[in-house]
Amino acid sequence: MWKILLLFLKKVGLKLMKEMVQEYLQAGPLKSYKDILEEIPEEFVSDGCSYSPDSFKCCGIITDVCRVHDYLYTLGGTEDDRKEADSILRCGIIECACPGMKNLIKTRWIAFTYWRAVRRLGKYFFNYEDGTDRPILNLKHIPKEFQKLRRKAEEKLENL
Repeated sequence: MWKILLLFLKKVGLKLMKEMVQEYLQAGPLKSYKDILEEIPEEFVSDGCSYSPDSFKCCGIITDVCRVHDYLYTLGGTEDDRKEADSILRCGIIECACPGMKNLIKTRWIAFTYWRAVRRLGKYFFNYEDGTDRPILNLKHIPKEFQKLRRKAEEKLENL
C-alpha cells in the first residue's frame, strides 16, 4: 500500500496531492444522490460506473450513484456544477457503505479513488454549457481499455 502511495506522490507530486486532498475535504454536495435519482427520466441510458467496478464487498452496489453522476454530466453546466456532481459521486459511494468500521475505511478509499479519477478525467466528458471550457482530448490521459473501445467505435463509424 505504501509503495503505491509513494509512486503516486512521485508521479503526481506532493503539492498536487495536497491540493487534491484539500479539495476533497472541502467538497460537500448540496443534494444527496437519492434525491437526484428520482428526477432522472426513465429513458436516460447510463452504463453505470464506466470501465470501473459497479460493486464492492465493503460498500455494495454503487450503480445508482454512478447513474446519477452520468446524468449530471449529461446535464452539464459550469465547472462548479461539475465539482458538485463529483462530490455527489464521492458522498454517494460513502452512503452505500456496509456496516462496520473496516468497511467504512475501505469505502472511503474507494470513494476517494473514484472522485480523484473523475476530477482528473471528467473534464473530457462533462457537457460544459458554453462548449469552450472543454479541453482537447488527449489519448494519453485515458486508460488503455477505453482507448481500444474508442478505436473500435471510430472504425465502425468510418465503415458506415
